[in-house]
Amino acid sequence: MHDHQPMSAPGLRSAAGRRLFMGVLISALGCGPAAPFPVAKVEGTVSYQGKPLGHGRVAFLPEAGTPGPAAVGVIGPNGSFQIQTAGLDGAAIGRHLVTVHCRGESIAKEDQTSRVLQIPNSLIPDRYSNTTTSPLSFEVKKGPNEYSIVLD
Repeated sequence: MHDHQPMSAPGLRSAAGRRLFMGVLISALGCGPAAPFPVAKVEGTVSYQGKPLGHGRVAFLPEAGTPGPAAVGVIGPNGSFQIQTAGLDGAAIGRHLVTVHCRGESIAKEDQTSRVLQIPNSLIPDRYSNTTTSPLSFEVKKGPNEYSIVLD
């Protein structure tokens, strides 16, 4: 009969050896996922008719020459947002078309034949949520970025 012992590399049997191995492993892997394009933090506020927008989303859509996918931020009750790209804080460095989306609450109506979900009306002018009519744009630069979006 063979004695079944877990295989381990020499030096990993001691606590100090395991700590050294984990330190090297963490250093090699880094602290988190890295984007295949440069990303910088973007945060800001959205106001409409002089008041903070209480909910919704802000989307950053890269323009020609800016790498990466779209980035999105959720608007909080005080109008603040923080942009994220594919789970990373920030947006790709470069120029972006910006859209803002804010709708009323969803209302489900039921009748005898079907259940219909109505899309709620936009609480801001439609031009801000349409990629062909939005007048908003922003250039993300290295380092922290602040963007105050004022809608009228």
